[in-house]
Amino acid sequence: VNVRGVVLGVRAASRTLAPGSALSVTASISGIRGDPGMWTYNASKGAVLNLVRSLSIDLARLDIRINAVCPGPIDTPMTADFDDTGRESLRRSIPLKRWGQAKEVGAAHSWLLSAKASFVTGVSLPVDGGISANNGQFPPPE
Repeated sequence: VNVRGVVLGVRAASRTLAPGSALSVTASISGIRGDPGMWTYNASKGAVLNLVRSLSIDLARLDIRINAVCPGPIDTPMTADFDDTGRESLRRSIPLKRWGQAKEVGAAHSWLLSAKASFVTGVSLPVDGGISANNGQFPPPE
């Protein structure tokens, strides 16, 4: 679903978009780097990121932009089942020291789809409170 859903959605949308249009898809910071025990999820989200890079080249001839938003730990129904220990452990690994909100992910999509991002295509924008900026060797300071 993570890859095929994006492929089918982009294929259908790109056939109807006018020049100057833009697409924005959701990937994950887990597609940028690996996570323990999540290789299938990481691989599928990494495929979405490379799909976006490749499609940005192909769609540019039609004057259509495509980008990806890469959420980190975001308070959503998908993360509601995390236990308190897991939530706190993740919170400590985020330089901004908080979980993100869905509206912050939406704002990134809105910007990428807007005229303000008219020269931006093929990018993967982390919306993760800085978690992907850390190489993982040392935890961010408390």
